[in-house]
Amino acid sequence: MKNHTRNSHYHLNRRISIALIVMVVVSFVIIAYSFFLNTDGIRRVVAFFEARILTAGYTADSELEQLPIRLGNKNIAYTLYDTDGKVLWMSENLHRPLRYRPFIMNRSWLQRPGKYFSGKVLVVPAYLADGTTMMVAKEDLQQREILQRVMLERLFNSLLLLIPLSLIALATLIPLLLLWILKPVRAAARVAETITPSDKEKRIPDAGLPREIMPLVEAANQALERLMHAVQREKVFVADAAHELRTPLTILDLHIQELQNTGQTDIAAMLRQRDQMRLLVEQLLSLARHEHQQTALHDQRLIDMADLIQECIEDTAPLFASQQRQITFDCQTETYYCVAEYSAMMEVVTNVLSNALHHGKGETEIRLTQQNGSLVIEIQDAGTSLPVALADSMFSRFKKQYSNTPGTGLGLAIARQIVRNNGGEISFVERASTCLQIRLPAALAAGNPNVI
Repeated sequence: MKNHTRNSHYHLNRRISIALIVMVVVSFVIIAYSFFLNTDGIRRVVAFFEARILTAGYTADSELEQLPIRLGNKNIAYTLYDTDGKVLWMSENLHRPLRYRPFIMNRSWLQRPGKYFSGKVLVVPAYLADGTTMMVAKEDLQQREILQRVMLERLFNSLLLLIPLSLIALATLIPLLLLWILKPVRAAARVAETITPSDKEKRIPDAGLPREIMPLVEAANQALERLMHAVQREKVFVADAAHELRTPLTILDLHIQELQNTGQTDIAAMLRQRDQMRLLVEQLLSLARHEHQQTALHDQRLIDMADLIQECIEDTAPLFASQQRQITFDCQTETYYCVAEYSAMMEVVTNVLSNALHHGKGETEIRLTQQNGSLVIEIQDAGTSLPVALADSMFSRFKKQYSNTPGTGLGLAIARQIVRNNGGEISFVERASTCLQIRLPAALAAGNPNVI
């Protein structure tokens, strides 16, 4: 696993090298293309000046037949146009007039060279003294071949020099570039290595870091913030657990000392403290399990909440009866379904009923309804409604409204964690008396876990 992780990493200089090499190759292609364009441009410029020399001194009234139709081994043809683009004359070696292009050498051609790539015959304008335009066509195949050979030789010589220089520059530049770019990253990494759980406020510095790395640093700092809060909560949790265990252990120790000294003690009191410690340890384990491990999908199944609540009521009814209190269940229909872990839901309902038993007053009423795709379970008794500012804190670990009441203060914390693990929410709601509400995603009766 360790080797796999190492091999899955990559070197940044390798990626930068590839990017720079691609840029160099593209640059060379552009240079070669520019050489090709320059070859065509040189041909056209030469042809343009040759046409001016050939037509110098001529006008529309001159004897145009005297214009040369051969120059060395090159054929030359002419077509004369007036200012309106009308053909006035063409040489006898043409079957049809040359195309009228009076602006072939202007800036529009320079901006769009690909539109006018020349073949073996060049056609350029020559502007006569009377305002007419003579289009001159000539064959320059031999001249084109010479120019291309010269330009290719120059391109080859240039690349012979540029390629080694580029490779040397890349080999030198990349390490220096990485050293400069990653200097603040290495500094931040050194700070990150020194962060410990005791450094509550210490975070990875973002000063001088590249903007592209900032999302990673911000995410890491947010993760550190969450971890620090989690560590702090665990410290408080351990301290509270130790405090809660200290009392029954102290009482048991006193009873054991009494038993050693006198041979007599209150066995019933010892058993109560034992049961208190057992309950505390069991609930601590339950809370840890639900906080650090989400409910497995294979443990979830379709649950009839009406049946589950009825079963929990039957289990706790004798305890309510022992305090001369009644517990009732109001369910509008026979079945309400949700998808969850059965034992976890049993624990939720048992915990909230235990909370009502120990901290509530009078008759306890349970209502089960369905609202907007959610199952709503309300447990209400005759106790005083909790203030809004205090209601949410009752779900904290080891939190009890009155310290002298039975219980460990973990029941509601466990219930909230389980309900949230199953996509629901639990809270105290404002009513005339104490009312706790549980909301869970409802499910189809056929067993489909899709929320309705």
